[in-house]
Amino acid sequence: MKKFETGGEIKQYHVGLLAAITMVFSLVAAGAYGVEEMVPACGPGMTIVLLLVIPFIWGLPMGFVSAELGGARPVEGGYYKWVQEGLGEFWGFQSNWWRTCSCYIGNAESIVLASGYIGMALELNQTETYILRVALVILLIGLNIRGIGDVSVVTRFFILLVLTAFGLIAILGFVHWNNNPFDPFVPEGMGLLEAAASGIIIGMWMYSGYESLSTVAGEIKQPQVIPKALVIAIPLIVATYVLPITGGLASIGQWENWSTDPSAPVGYHTVLTNYLGSWTGIVFLFISAGAMAALCNAYIATSSRGFFTLSHDRLAPPILVKVSKKRGVPYVPILIMGAVDIIMCQFDFTAIVVIDVFFFMTSYIVIYIAAIRLRKTIPDEERTFKLPVSDGVFTVICIVPIILAVCALFVNGADYFIGGVIGLVSGPVVYVFWKRRYGGLAVIDPDHYPLNPRTKLGQGDLRRIGNLCLMLATVGLAGRFFLPWYEAGGESYYDETYGMNQMFDTFMWVLTAATIILYAAAIILLRVGKKIDR
Repeated sequence: MKKFETGGEIKQYHVGLLAAITMVFSLVAAGAYGVEEMVPACGPGMTIVLLLVIPFIWGLPMGFVSAELGGARPVEGGYYKWVQEGLGEFWGFQSNWWRTCSCYIGNAESIVLASGYIGMALELNQTETYILRVALVILLIGLNIRGIGDVSVVTRFFILLVLTAFGLIAILGFVHWNNNPFDPFVPEGMGLLEAAASGIIIGMWMYSGYESLSTVAGEIKQPQVIPKALVIAIPLIVATYVLPITGGLASIGQWENWSTDPSAPVGYHTVLTNYLGSWTGIVFLFISAGAMAALCNAYIATSSRGFFTLSHDRLAPPILVKVSKKRGVPYVPILIMGAVDIIMCQFDFTAIVVIDVFFFMTSYIVIYIAAIRLRKTIPDEERTFKLPVSDGVFTVICIVPIILAVCALFVNGADYFIGGVIGLVSGPVVYVFWKRRYGGLAVIDPDHYPLNPRTKLGQGDLRRIGNLCLMLATVGLAGRFFLPWYEAGGESYYDETYGMNQMFDTFMWVLTAATIILYAAAIILLRVGKKIDR
């Protein structure tokens, strides 16, 4: 067991290979849920192609990075500690803050999906559905307070059920093949680029999460099972996404009616009800709800450790590092996550995904950059797994998803783009406040992390913040030129959505102002930092 200075003892649990595989599977997929939203958005053919392509350029690279660094550095905090070692305290904080915010916001996605599936079976209205969501959050928070051991048991049970259910859907779909699942490739009147942009955000979300289990490595007695579990889980996840939706489209068709909404006429359960009877569809909906609950359950366990490790490093309030005496669980971050879930689960699934994606994509960019550097600095004898490619090839493997992430930032829509850029600024703002308030790693290791007495920040932090502002300003400037071209002809969407005229023009003015402010902040911070931040 490990004892932290301001908390109690973190208890370690035995988590075997099968349990680790099911936890990785649940953190990334927990079934093929969410694909239903891609089909009408970008077309059945494009959906299947994206599900086959995205894992190679987005999911697999993070799986390889997590396997390499998880084997070399199986520590509590996982990817946060990797970035901290590779790029320093400031960038470690940013990656942790952005990814943890992403998880706190995005965990509500699973609650929304779970309640949606139960709503389909019980025909719940909007109020009843929200009450169900709150009840699910309370139940899962209570389970997580009991510790990672109970989480893995529940997760394993539901994942085995859901794999059986989706396997049956795929088999029934292929046996009753009636339609071309690729037809139409994209919806009528939609170009290839527009269709790909419509589905890529959900696709990237669906293939994300490989790094999440690393955050609880300190609570697993044999953390070396994590990279092994990653290698096995990746092809299983791809098959779980591709085969059921291909079979479903080939047998049922009706691609334009697929959805996760309780009122939708077509979903995975339709395959079962058409060929095995209505009772199987109801059973599947409850299994689906359980699978989404398992995904939420696993994310509560892993994501709540983000603030816990920040608090341990004196970069967050000390209360976040407290653990329960009996179970050895950091209960305060778990309770906070429950409160955030109750608020966020009021929103639409797609809206939550888009907000979530902006935060985790930027976190992933930082993780990939750190991985490139650590590939050269961590000795081979400290690794339990190393991808058998040269450092140059490994760098390319990491750069491809970085490029994809940057491109994807611009296709969410002007409102989410602006909200995302502004939201990312929260990282350095909170860092400055908590670093000055609690001291950061300078309290623990002042020799390696010296403070600047004039700023009470780390040496070089002003320039790091200035560089981050410069990067965000450049992204904003690019968006200012790209979005009017990309959104041409669709400006009325914003007027209808927000109930005001010329909303797109308003968003462009906000983006212009934010870009100017960020450039001004970057110039000031870099100039001041050059003088006093040595």
